[in-house]
Amino acid sequence: MTSEHPPSGRGAIVDPRHVALVREGAAGVDRFQFIVEKTRGKDVLDIGCVAHSLEAAEAGPWLHGEIRKSAKSLLGVDVLEAPIAALAAKGFEVVCGDVEALSLGRKFDVIVCGDVVEHVFNLAGFFRSLRGHLREGGVAIISTCNPFYVDQFLACLIKGFPLVNPSHVCWYDPFTFFHCADHFGFEVTEFCWLKDEFRLRDAITVTAEHPYDVFSQGWVGETLAQKVRRRVVQAAFGALSWPLRSLLKRRSLLHSSYLAVLAPLED
Repeated sequence: MTSEHPPSGRGAIVDPRHVALVREGAAGVDRFQFIVEKTRGKDVLDIGCVAHSLEAAEAGPWLHGEIRKSAKSLLGVDVLEAPIAALAAKGFEVVCGDVEALSLGRKFDVIVCGDVVEHVFNLAGFFRSLRGHLREGGVAIISTCNPFYVDQFLACLIKGFPLVNPSHVCWYDPFTFFHCADHFGFEVTEFCWLKDEFRLRDAITVTAEHPYDVFSQGWVGETLAQKVRRRVVQAAFGALSWPLRSLLKRRSLLHSSYLAVLAPLED
């Protein structure tokens, strides 16, 4: 199902509904706390439950593990076969599956897609899977990174390139994401800006010779000299960039990531 909700005209650039969501959304929201509260006592499907790698999940913090503590029931889904098998062996209710073509034979109160949509090639299949697994009155919670984040702008300005997770295949700013939700028949019922989980300060020394691995969450082959230099540069950059970051982040659209709660519209 698709839907169209044009503002004043089909070609209008500015949709007042979307502008209001972006401007009025709370800022600095803790992603884990928000999702845990929304899933408390609910039947939950967590898509992308592994969070890149089993090692990263076990090192924590791990969203799936936090949801599990308070949800009525929880099923985790991920495309990574080996980590899913390892989690199943440890007693977690998890299955291997692709969100672009999911068919579980079950419906849920809440579907969590924490930082998943930027990995998805087939957006139509993604939204079809959400709709097919939500009960009446159910919602999907989707978080993703914001390409307009001030630190990405600074990275392009200083380093000449953005800092992009190698498994990401697309970027959605809030407005294009709202358009997608409209098109595939979902209403955005809540929106907020999340607390920064990535800062350029932490990756300012990244180069081809001094790489950072997002999956193992560590610097690759870092020498003592590189470590000392990194610490000095990070401290200096943090102090020098703080006034500019603070000023620019008064514009909500320059925050690092966001979260939206979606409800399917009636067929």
